[in-house]
Amino acid sequence: MSKNTLYYGEIVARIAIRLSSLNHANDNQLPPQKDVSLEDMICDLSADSGRIFDQLEDLSGEHFIDWLSALEHYSDAIRSFILNGRMPSTVDMISMASKSIEVSRAKRLDKAKQLL
Repeated sequence: MSKNTLYYGEIVARIAIRLSSLNHANDNQLPPQKDVSLEDMICDLSADSGRIFDQLEDLSGEHFIDWLSALEHYSDAIRSFILNGRMPSTVDMISMASKSIEVSRAKRLDKAKQLL
């Protein structure tokens, strides 16, 4: 892995790790899913959200973003969304990923300004 990019498999794995903290103790907060286990939901959502994040990373081409920080923020946003009783749609995930990238960019810019 280069210093400033993430591979799709790594993105999905990191999202899955964050989402794995959604356990059966949170069942009353999770949106109801017919015939889908919690594990399958986590795998499906990790793959879909990882694909979106990976595509935005590829499209941006920016090197000024801390992609790992952006991914952590994105994973936490998805987790919070689910704990609020909703499943994110593709548009929701695009919005969350874009915001996470912007947050990472702003943090990096603040660090650069402090060095000046």
